[in-house]
Amino acid sequence: MKKLAKVLGFLGVAAITLTSCNQQGQSSNGSTGSGATGEVSISDLKIAYVLTDSVISKFDFYKEKSEEITEKGKKIRK
Repeated sequence: MKKLAKVLGFLGVAAITLTSCNQQGQSSNGSTGSGATGEVSISDLKIAYVLTDSVISKFDFYKEKSEEITEKGKKIRK
């Protein structure tokens, strides 16, 4: 259960990071250039598939920080 919480937390942080860094195509007023109606055409939508198991297993930074957070948690519980 704790592992699931860590994975979901990591995915949440990754999603926020990726969406905040994806500023391409946006104007300064926040609209996506689709006009005043705010409609989005189907051709503008993109789908991405991420194999989270491979990302987590090959991402050393995640492993290191996960261990640090686990150690901090153990110290707090004591």
